[in-house]
Amino acid sequence: MEYRHFEPKCIKITLYCCYSLEIGISFDHVKITAKKAQYILAEGIEVYADDVDEYFLELPESVAVLKIREPGNFCFRDRKWCYSDRTGKKI
Repeated sequence: MEYRHFEPKCIKITLYCCYSLEIGISFDHVKITAKKAQYILAEGIEVYADDVDEYFLELPESVAVLKIREPGNFCFRDRKWCYSDRTGKKI
């Protein structure tokens, strides 16, 4: 597997899990914290990837969010996202 490297000056990514390695993204720092939104804002992180919708709710529009699709949040049989009334809005 070939790995691509993002220079920290160009983009900062914090990950709760290491799915990025599976798709070829390397990183220099992983921070695991219960206060994700506070950490992201304090560190000026511009891109955030995770598979848990609740972690996205407090982030401002200026933070790009990459949602990792997996069986806990996506029904592959029906090809639809799974969400609660708290985290999703049917349009």
